[in-house]
Amino acid sequence: MRSDEGGAAGVVAAPLQGEPTCSSTLPGLVVAMLQAAQIGDGDRVLEIGTGTGYSTALLCHRLGSSAVSSIEYDLNAAAQARAVGAA
Repeated sequence: MRSDEGGAAGVVAAPLQGEPTCSSTLPGLVVAMLQAAQIGDGDRVLEIGTGTGYSTALLCHRLGSSAVSSIEYDLNAAAQARAVGAA
């Protein structure tokens, strides 16, 4: 569905094809995004798309792991992020 058909701007409803992929955002950009979000003490975060786990690790360092939940669809990316988090 396109925005001119009553849906959200730029959203096209179609069956998903192919395999999920993961890419890493530049570390400086991740930090800038987290600063812009103004996340602070007492906040809880749900991250959709764990990817490499870098932003999840930063959030856990800042807020504590009990305040951060992260979801990843790609099983391989999830396993890699889990390994990074365990290190």
